[in-house]
Amino acid sequence: MQSLAFINMPGTPEMILIFVVILILFGPKSLPQLGRALGQTIREFKEASNKITESVMSESEAPVTRRLEPREAPVAAKAAEPAPVEKKD
Repeated sequence: MQSLAFINMPGTPEMILIFVVILILFGPKSLPQLGRALGQTIREFKEASNKITESVMSESEAPVTRRLEPREAPVAAKAAEPAPVEKKD
């Protein structure tokens, strides 16, 4: 069996034990429903994963166009404007 980091993958005896425990907990009538629900969940996860991958790939392939804004002149180079005067009645 392959190992992921420090976790060993379960072998045949462990898988049989897990299946027996699930069979005892849920009963034989609900196992097909659980299998269908698990299969649908995995299918939806794969579809969502593929959509995200496609959107990231299409964004990375799209040309990046940036609109450059003109720079403002430095404060010292601007003409001195008089401050607005408020009229009091």
